[in-house]
Amino acid sequence: MLMILRTVLVLLPFFTFGGKTGKFKDPEFIGMTNFSIAEVGLRETRVKADLLFYNPNDYKLQLKKAALDFFVEEKHAGNSDLDTFIRIPAKDSFLIPVEMKIDMKNAFPNALLMLQKEDLAIRVAGFARVGRAGFFVNIPVNYSGLQPLPWKKRKPPVVSGGDSLKIVSN
Repeated sequence: MLMILRTVLVLLPFFTFGGKTGKFKDPEFIGMTNFSIAEVGLRETRVKADLLFYNPNDYKLQLKKAALDFFVEEKHAGNSDLDTFIRIPAKDSFLIPVEMKIDMKNAFPNALLMLQKEDLAIRVAGFARVGRAGFFVNIPVNYSGLQPLPWKKRKPPVVSGGDSLKIVSN
């Protein structure tokens, strides 16, 4: 019985990851795109975004579940629970659509300050359940960065003339 258990444990990674050699690598969180406000309410606002990841593995994966907390300017803004099945291509990037509900009583005191900014400091923390062939593991999701606000217009770059054309950032 012990010998059968050892054999199963040794062969399990071979069968679950299609015989590919090498260690499983966590998908890498790249950032957030397509940020939009879906619905504005006095008590609750719904925000949508796509989380961009990269799968560094030589094999396809599947996303089964994700639980994420969102922070805006280091204050908890809301959470998102994704309970759907997403196929992840090998050695390629992929998007995970999320929808977050923001409790406006927490966000409202800072809303005026946020409207004056061009970018917001966004942090996403949580986990995603990823795997293959019935074998799933939780991988951590930790991202922080600046998210441009969709209603703010960017200043165009300043172009200086002369013998050579130079673009100077603002």
